[in-house]
Amino acid sequence: CDGDGMEKGAAVVGTAAKALQAANQPFNLLISDRGRRVFIFPQCFAERQAAGAIPAELLATGVNPAAFEVAGHLLLKRAQDFEEATEDVAIRLLAQASLSEERFLAVANLCFGG
Repeated sequence: CDGDGMEKGAAVVGTAAKALQAANQPFNLLISDRGRRVFIFPQCFAERQAAGAIPAELLATGVNPAAFEVAGHLLLKRAQDFEEATEDVAIRLLAQASLSEERFLAVANLCFGG
């Protein structure tokens, strides 16, 4: 990417971040390839946690899904969680941070228009 392309990309990401902040929509950013790729992950884990909607066994892992976890790098904090890790556990954990399809489309429209 040339400087102009990076500036344009940064402007798009900045506009989306401002829109998400104004809507009080939590999100994480993952920036890779020296800034050539930026992933915006809107999420609702804290909202579900505050509502008491996350199963206790998932909360007990101490994992708060954010950019690394959504990108597939689970940081397990307890040996027990590592030893008992399965695809199902990962799916259940990540589902707690995921927006419904309807809400995701509304957030995408908020950030990038329809």
